[in-house]
Amino acid sequence: MNAWHQSGNGYPLATETLKDLIDSAFECYAERTAIRVLQKTGRGGADKFRYVPVSYSQLREQRDRLANGLVALGVVKGQRVGLVTAGGLESILIFL
Repeated sequence: MNAWHQSGNGYPLATETLKDLIDSAFECYAERTAIRVLQKTGRGGADKFRYVPVSYSQLREQRDRLANGLVALGVVKGQRVGLVTAGGLESILIFL
């Protein structure tokens, strides 16, 4: 309970940021499944889809790769970036 303080209205106030909590989850649950991503597996005319698990460590690795790629392109903190995606993993990574 050290990370929580009571506010004047009785609700606990967190002292950790969302980034702290996400980074902690990456460390504590590295090998656990974080999300499942729908991927196309069929070839030709028979499209099939299945959910593929992505672990916390894989998610962090992909997040870091995306961040490093943006930095390599010259993107700086506070700069706006547009994201065009079919709703896959990229739409989650951009917020991590």
